[in-house]
Amino acid sequence: MGYFTRPEGEPAYLAPLTTSRIASCLDAHSWHYSVNEDESITGWWDSFFFLFACQGEENNVFYAHAVNNRTLPQTELPSAIRHANDWNSQHLWPMVTAREREDSTVVLSVYAIECSHGISDEQLDLHIRRSISTMVDALMEIDKQYPDYPMNN
Repeated sequence: MGYFTRPEGEPAYLAPLTTSRIASCLDAHSWHYSVNEDESITGWWDSFFFLFACQGEENNVFYAHAVNNRTLPQTELPSAIRHANDWNSQHLWPMVTAREREDSTVVLSVYAIECSHGISDEQLDLHIRRSISTMVDALMEIDKQYPDYPMNN
């Protein structure tokens, strides 16, 4: 068997990425979520707000992001950017970023995978589970730096 050949009988079917397939994977784990009008999927994992969506010109990018659940003042933006960059320099996934909002600083994490050639159910499930676990890890690590600021409810 060569490096890029499959054993006989093993299917090689990769289906297009869709929001309904993301929802099916979440259903298989009995996870609770909501589907928004724009067909994005939102939910809470380990006290962090998550969004899953199909993005890109052809909706072929699996996109997930999670938002930290701690309110930081605008003055913490440089510190949050430094902590995000520290995380990014040591980890492949997920990307962490800090952004200034009208009256606060928000830290969020992003996980994106291009799937223009399709994705198997097993691969999609892996990326969903991996996005949740790595984004929770990243946000919890950043969160440790700000114990004096309140959590949002």
